[in-house]
Amino acid sequence: MIRAILTSFVLSSLSGLLIASLACTDDDIPTTPTAAPTSVLEGVEIVKTIPPTPEGDEPEPLNQTGPRRGGVLAAPMSWCPVHDPGIDSALGFFGIDYVPLVTEIHAGLTRISDDVNAPIALELADSYDVQENGLLYEFVLKQNLKFSDGTPLTAGDVKWSWERALKKSSTGGRARDVFGLINGVESVIEGESDDLTGVIVVDDRTLQVHLTHPRAEFISLLADPVASVLKKDNVLKWMTRWEGDGAEDILGQTTEDNLPVGAGPFKLIDYWIGSQPGHCAIARNPHYWGRPAYLDGVWFRTEVMKRETEIVDGEPHYSVSTNPMAFFQEETDFERTAFLPDGSSIGDVPDELIEVEGAEILRYQLPATISFFVLNPSAPPFDDVHFRRALAASSDVESATWYPGDTPRLITDDVTNLPLEDNYVGYDTDVAKTELARSKYAQHAGRWAIGFLQAANWGLAYDFELIFEQWSELLNIDVREEHFDYAVIDDFGGRNNDEYHVRLYHQGPAYPDPSTVLRAIDAPFGEIGKAPEFVKLEEMMDAAAVELDLAKRHGMYLEIENYLSEQALVIPIEVFPSNEHYRVQPWVHDLKPPKYPGSTFYNVWLDQRAPKRELPTP
Repeated sequence: MIRAILTSFVLSSLSGLLIASLACTDDDIPTTPTAAPTSVLEGVEIVKTIPPTPEGDEPEPLNQTGPRRGGVLAAPMSWCPVHDPGIDSALGFFGIDYVPLVTEIHAGLTRISDDVNAPIALELADSYDVQENGLLYEFVLKQNLKFSDGTPLTAGDVKWSWERALKKSSTGGRARDVFGLINGVESVIEGESDDLTGVIVVDDRTLQVHLTHPRAEFISLLADPVASVLKKDNVLKWMTRWEGDGAEDILGQTTEDNLPVGAGPFKLIDYWIGSQPGHCAIARNPHYWGRPAYLDGVWFRTEVMKRETEIVDGEPHYSVSTNPMAFFQEETDFERTAFLPDGSSIGDVPDELIEVEGAEILRYQLPATISFFVLNPSAPPFDDVHFRRALAASSDVESATWYPGDTPRLITDDVTNLPLEDNYVGYDTDVAKTELARSKYAQHAGRWAIGFLQAANWGLAYDFELIFEQWSELLNIDVREEHFDYAVIDDFGGRNNDEYHVRLYHQGPAYPDPSTVLRAIDAPFGEIGKAPEFVKLEEMMDAAAVELDLAKRHGMYLEIENYLSEQALVIPIEVFPSNEHYRVQPWVHDLKPPKYPGSTFYNVWLDQRAPKRELPTP
């Protein structure tokens, strides 16, 4: 019988601190990030599944002495992850168990921390200075930086890595999003130049970055793994074979000479994807600039996963699922669990398989995806604020959502620690009738035909029929639904601005800043005939973009959200929670998948009860 005990824990803030100011130095930021001394985790609910102790027997005491170095973590993995940070799919999730490899073996100038008051910390950078009203960033690298093979890492490596990432992003992708503000980006993407002219290498430790326009979140953007620093000579060994001859030839048999090297807390020691599922392993990087990782390494166990092949219409279809016996037999140290936090079973796994003494089921809260309508104030009848407010008040959004609850909003506590106020127009038919009576369309006799736009392949099955019925009954609105392929949904350049009235968005924060959601609303119906309301929104966003003080900038973004709610330009539908549940062996401590891209294993440590394992060799 499962005994579920829900407990909330709070993790002390990381000591890494970045003060957003005109001059920031590494004196403000510890050069050796520290882990929590125990497995106390922020935002984690723990369900302990410890069976009753027989009377008279004393349970084995847990190790409470703090982190210890040593041991090999056995991690279940569906497939060997992509090791190239220039490939967008390197951060994707392709199976039941998948941990991005790029965030373990690579590093960039900055990283995302767990401290909401200082969400961006310096990594390879020792300091940075903002000049020319936010158009120039000068970075100074830490002294004696090295790649995992022991060779020096310089500012020239930073520039080359960024240029290489942009050349691989000619069709778009994360590199364009991260480096898009830098002078000369388009020339590199389009193949007109190999030189990213906006980046100037002053000396081996100093790098100047010239932007086309100021944006305070530029430092946050550089925490993306696509901005990782690579070693040119090393990349040219494996990149040509990867892109030219295929995966079977590139790493069919890895050697120390052709393994990718990086500057992250771990180094790659085994990697082969010549046939699925492949195999890979990482070891502690002895040349990492900061405190060495506690683990000797991580062995990614692809062979323990359950794999099935089904022939459908003559074609093979492959599936991967968790093998609970691997955890029960101590072949793996954690797994994404088949149980909910309350102990109820999700699948058919027998209850006794979780009866491991001291085992814990950990629930991790990841950044949520926000779903919302954006209304077009250029197209009648939404050119009247009272009509828009009437529409908001007549929208029973809970009827269409999977996670009903408090009124959702665009800015959540995932991205700010400022007090949040709810100023949105909630569902209230009386308010809807009052606002309609105040609008210039109160006496409109006919019915309105509006275009409702959403991505056809997003994969979310919202049921808006009840909302559309309410719009029809209260506001004489008939909805014309239009679906576009998600890959081209943003191509509105040549469209008439009044063709579409409502657009459905699904947006989550890419890094801990409110701008990552708010910026998605820029010109949602095209630049042609942009409504005055969106012109003002753009002006407010531009003003916030140059504010370097984090608290002030977040305050400005809250004012922007208030403006959107007061003008009823946005109707939030749902905050879609993103949770992961892990079952963890009792000897594993401080396993905490990061909310945003970052190392999963850097702070993990094993106590003396962990099985003795050796890392595999190529």
